Amino acid sequence: MARGKQTCKILKEIRRQIAEANDIEFITSECQYLGDCLGTCPKCEAEVRSLEQQLLNRQRSGLNVKIVGVSLGLSAALISSPLYGQEAIKDSLSNSCDSLPKVEVTGGKTEKRHQVAGTTITAEELKALSLKKEEAMFGMVEVMPEFPGGQKALMAYIAKNTNYPQDGPCISGRVIVQFTITKKGKIIDAKVARGIHPVYDKEALRIIKKMPAWKPGTQMGKPVAVRYTVPIVFRAKQ
Repeated sequence: MARGKQTCKILKEIRRQIAEANDIEFITSECQYLGDCLGTCPKCEAEVRSLEQQLLNRQRSGLNVKIVGVSLGLSAALISSPLYGQEAIKDSLSNSCDSLPKVEVTGGKTEKRHQVAGTTITAEELKALSLKKEEAMFGMVEVMPEFPGGQKALMAYIAKNTNYPQDGPCISGRVIVQFTITKKGKIIDAKVARGIHPVYDKEALRIIKKMPAWKPGTQMGKPVAVRYTVPIVFRAKQ
């Protein structure tokens, strides 16, 4: 069921964008589920429940919660057409648990924290995913772009190549970088979507711009340019 695998990738991307919209550090891991699936598995559903809990914690803390939604039914439609002007319903849940490694740069050293992520998704903000039909630019496609070696390799790359700035203030924070992965997998148009300080923003951009070529995303079997977002976390020594 290739469609199930494609649905899984689309739902993972939506969860990532939900986390991003709510300032939750989240990098999805590659699906390790063997065999056919219907677009969800215990690993995915553990991500769903965990992100749901983090969103609930934000709400209890008096913080605004932004939700973007999609359903398995809508996902099937997304497989044959770009996401644009659609309404969303919900993802699925189950009862398993798992964790994802999270990379941080700490005063020149690299640390790993473990964080799980996932949520029930219900809302009407799908247009906010920046999928511009007229520009042939996508934020989600049937097959998302992939860093050489997958998500674990991406985290390892960030950890190895990010230097904690020595000529700036000693601060902690997360720089959000958005960039385009072209049809040929090249990184272009990298911009800081949310920065913490010019020195740190510059370092984050440097890391993104020196990335090797990615495996490009595809829509209906053809390579397409995809807009992508990656968080780079800096943590000062305590």
